[in-house]
Amino acid sequence: MAHGRKIERAYVSGSAVIQSEPVDDFPIPPGAVVLRADDGIASKNPRKILKPRWLLITVDNHGKTPAFISDIAVALCPTNELPAIPEYLSAKRFADLRVSPGTVGLRTQFQFDFQQAGGKLVYGRIYYTDIFREEHSSGFILQVLSSTTGAFGAAPEYTAWD
Repeated sequence: MAHGRKIERAYVSGSAVIQSEPVDDFPIPPGAVVLRADDGIASKNPRKILKPRWLLITVDNHGKTPAFISDIAVALCPTNELPAIPEYLSAKRFADLRVSPGTVGLRTQFQFDFQQAGGKLVYGRIYYTDIFREEHSSGFILQVLSSTTGAFGAAPEYTAWD
C-alpha cells in the first residue's frame, strides 16, 4: 500500500518566471539583447520593447493526484550573500492553493518587483499536503537573469524534497 501511495501522490515543485510589459521609451544599452513583441499596429508602431516588470513565483504538480499548498516560503538575496543553510521560517507565508495533477506554471500571489529581484537569487520552499493527508515540502533556488531565471548550484538543503 505504501508503494501505491508514493506513486499516486502529488509531487509539487516551485519555480519563478519573469513577466514583462511593453514600454514606449526604454533606454537600451549598446550591445544589449532585447525581447520584442508585435503590438498589432503595423502601420504606426509595429514593435515595442518588453521591459521586465515582475518576478512571479509559480508551482507545478507533476504527480497523479491533487495537492493542497498551505504555505510558501520565498526569499531574495544577492548571489554573494546566500546563507549556507536556508532559513525559511521568517519567509513563510500562507498560500491556500489547490493544485491539480499535471499543473505547470501556476502563478501564485507571491511576486517581486523586477527592480528589486533582478540579478539576485530567489529561493523558497513549498509546503503541501497530498490526498493521503501526508505533509511534504520541496525547495527551489534560481538565479534571476535579465529576461529569465536559471539554475543555481547551492547546498542540497535548498532543493531537498520529501
